[in-house]
Amino acid sequence: MSKPVIGVLSGIMRNIIPSNEEVITKMATSVNYFKAVEKAGGVPIMLPITSKENIDKQISLCDGFIFSGGLDINPLIYNEEPNRSLGKISIDLDEYQYRFIEMVLDTDKPFLAVCRGFQMLNIVRGGTLYQDLSEIKAFEPIQHNQLALSCERTQSITIEKDSILYNLFGEKHFINSYHHQVIKKLGDGLKVVARTADTVIEAVEVEGKKFGIGVQWHPEHLSRTEDNKDFKLFKMLVSKSK
Repeated sequence: MSKPVIGVLSGIMRNIIPSNEEVITKMATSVNYFKAVEKAGGVPIMLPITSKENIDKQISLCDGFIFSGGLDINPLIYNEEPNRSLGKISIDLDEYQYRFIEMVLDTDKPFLAVCRGFQMLNIVRGGTLYQDLSEIKAFEPIQHNQLALSCERTQSITIEKDSILYNLFGEKHFINSYHHQVIKKLGDGLKVVARTADTVIEAVEVEGKKFGIGVQWHPEHLSRTEDNKDFKLFKMLVSKSK
């Protein structure tokens, strides 16, 4: 049996050349996504930003997908003005990933959405975000942008029993956390399956999909830990993509 191809959406990086201060834009994402997919038995490929007419071809080349983490999302995409705490954004990246995720949702191909990808999934389904944790007035948020190493678990989540995540991790799971934007209005057809102690949504599953999961944390970094628990997400993604 041939190995399934897993397409990993790229992000945007901008570097300055010291000699002439020219800004170079690159498309890149964490190597840990590719290592996790390969270890799980899949063939990872990176999908760069492209024109709308080429997205169909990108999707047809792949059996499954990872919507990766990265920059903040422009709030204009969900009809809000920018908060002063908004970080770096890329309109090109937003437009491409919005369209890409929208088109993948029209198929039955499996996917794992991570951090920014998780947030964009929610927006594509008509949801919105708190642009910064400081916008939340109903409760005092815990620290969601850890200062520890990316492979260290710094907070816990509680998982709903009737979910794929519960079958993988049980009721309690420990995660890392690198974000300051969180889901405000939940998108249509998304089921909340995990929250942190301060009630922030940390995972959703897409209703009607054989495998459509979004997580706010970064399992690609935790898949390198000795307990290897988060590697189960990549193993299931690859398995469902066959």
